[in-house]
Amino acid sequence: MSDTLSSLIRAVELANSSGELVKAVRNLAATRLEGAVPSLIAVLNYNNPGAAVAAVDGLVQIGEPAVSALLEQLDQNNYTARSWAIRALAGIGDPRGLLTLFGGSNR
Repeated sequence: MSDTLSSLIRAVELANSSGELVKAVRNLAATRLEGAVPSLIAVLNYNNPGAAVAAVDGLVQIGEPAVSALLEQLDQNNYTARSWAIRALAGIGDPRGLLTLFGGSNR
């Protein structure tokens, strides 16, 4: 993992305000690097819609490499995070997300 990617992930983890978190997630998403996927998915669990939108946008930009991680890490108990993940899957448009999008399960 590059030093830049590591520092951007760290900035997301250390953000101590809503605005700072949104900015950090936008910066991480802008890299369009597959290594950002786990951190972007983690943000979907936060109670911060602005950061979630930025994370979804980043996941959609990363595209196909994010699909497997999204499907594996769908939070079955956190409906808000699940809805953000489904939004990302729909934006990516990968056929592997169809079962999830239409109420099935990929597990």
